[in-house]
Amino acid sequence: MTSAPTSSSTLHAGGCLCGQRRYRIAGELPAVVACHCSHCRRTSGSAYSLNLVLDEAQVSWDGLPPAAYADQPESGHTLERLFCDRCGSSLASRAGLMPGKLIVKLGSLDAPPADAPRMQVWTDSALPWAVFAGLPSAAKGR
Repeated sequence: MTSAPTSSSTLHAGGCLCGQRRYRIAGELPAVVACHCSHCRRTSGSAYSLNLVLDEAQVSWDGLPPAAYADQPESGHTLERLFCDRCGSSLASRAGLMPGKLIVKLGSLDAPPADAPRMQVWTDSALPWAVFAGLPSAAKGR
């Protein structure tokens, strides 16, 4: 088990479908970011992935840490994808370009925030009908 998250009055919990991998997030949740890259589409099984980019120190894993897969997405930089090796749920990612950050999959939270995405990335790879009109966008990563 990793160390407990920093103290905060706000705690959020999440985990995988089967319940084997659980985590806690301390502090306020950041803005939701939609990623349209082809790798996020494949791991989410959807047109895009909804994510929260957190300081890794905010997140603690209960019990066993998730399994990891080293991916080489469109950016060309290594991305470590964290998932449950029992049920296959995508939980988070670590991007080599963002040391100290953990990209948590919004759908893995027990109580996801009701906020709509505030930014979208990799819109050059997006399915045309899946782009959020009027949302700040980055053709590639941020």
